[in-house]
Amino acid sequence: MNDVLWEDVSDPTDWTGDWSALRPLDESLRCGLCYDIFRAPVALRECSHLFCSSCIRIHINQAGGNGSFCPQCRQKKAYDSELIAQPALEATAEHWRKARTFLMAQSKHLKELETSIADVTIPQLLAPEKAKRPAEESPSGRQLRPRKRVAGTPDMDEETDLDYRHLKEDTIVACPICQRTFDALALNAHLDRGCGADTPEASTSRPSQQNWLATPHSIPTKRLTRPQYQLKSERDLRKMLEACKLPTTGPKERLVERHRQWVNMYNANLDAAPALRESLPALRKQLQKWESAQNNAAASKGVSTEKQARAWLKSNQTQYADLAAQARASLQRAHTKKSDTTAPPTPPSSDRV
Repeated sequence: MNDVLWEDVSDPTDWTGDWSALRPLDESLRCGLCYDIFRAPVALRECSHLFCSSCIRIHINQAGGNGSFCPQCRQKKAYDSELIAQPALEATAEHWRKARTFLMAQSKHLKELETSIADVTIPQLLAPEKAKRPAEESPSGRQLRPRKRVAGTPDMDEETDLDYRHLKEDTIVACPICQRTFDALALNAHLDRGCGADTPEASTSRPSQQNWLATPHSIPTKRLTRPQYQLKSERDLRKMLEACKLPTTGPKERLVERHRQWVNMYNANLDAAPALRESLPALRKQLQKWESAQNNAAASKGVSTEKQARAWLKSNQTQYADLAAQARASLQRAHTKKSDTTAPPTPPSSDRV
């Protein structure tokens, strides 16, 4: 199970051999907190260090102000107002994310080809070519010229069980030219556009800045402000969550965590290019997944909430009081014993002279 999960995790060390030249590029486009390719990157104004907007906002907005510093240089000027969006870097990261998938597939394909070529023996290389296929005849009896095979397509001499003339629209088939898989309906469109037009190399048109900044759907652009949670009552917090169309269940600590995470996600979404921003329903689903992950982590580790900790302290308050009384009595006895040993000796009486 873990091996399956790790297959989806990308890392700069994936580039090996001749492809290792891409490793520095891959490393330079990754966040220092999540170690993934940048998503909506921002820079701290003071030190210019780069992070994903969501990652750095979660870090600097920890409860109690424990994360109000740069994770790389530890400088203390790290606030929401100090974050600067980096749209050019975001465009580069998005293009690299797509190109990386394509290049990684190509590197694996080349390795498979090298392995298959290494397994071919000399007698197989010297084997005579297959005899040419006889000329085909049409149903009317006329002799047809043999069909030429396009470079890169599978040999028609090989027996195949798939008949491309009788396919359903949802049947998954491979393109006879580039071997990429499509359903039958998408395959027709792929061939009509010209095989290879969907690959990164075939796209020669550069997206304009206007297209990159186009907004696919209307999203409010006003950022949310984080209130002083210690001054808010549970009733106020529930009203704030209800205004954002978020769940209002749970104790006060959970309400605060939910609203803090929502503000981080909402503002981080605004740091992304308009074409890459998530809709509000999508953000609410992400918040629900985050809260579910928090609950599972707390249940697996047995982590108690602040309210549970206070209840436990209250139930054991008598034991703490007894221990404190014993410690004070022990300290008093030690102090008394020390004062007795350091007292000056009593002078002899004058009656004995």
